[in-house]
Amino acid sequence: MVQTPAKTQFTFEEYLTYDDGTDKRYELVNGELVGMNPPTGLHARIIRYLFKQLDREIERLGHEWVVTWDYGVRTAESKSRLQIWL
Repeated sequence: MVQTPAKTQFTFEEYLTYDDGTDKRYELVNGELVGMNPPTGLHARIIRYLFKQLDREIERLGHEWVVTWDYGVRTAESKSRLQIWL
């Protein structure tokens, strides 16, 4: 059973280092952690396809870039959204 953290308000910096010991992903919404569901079915296949296409094109162009899927974007002082989870 996953426990909800006793702390209810997080700073962006606390969010970046938060680990509840599970694989569950969270977004930060107005200082609160909001659990994210992993993509399923068609959505997951589309993500995988786009990831592979982008990775191949980067390699073809010879760039030293890295395609990642587990990063968030800070959208406000106390908000962060996960972009892609594969």
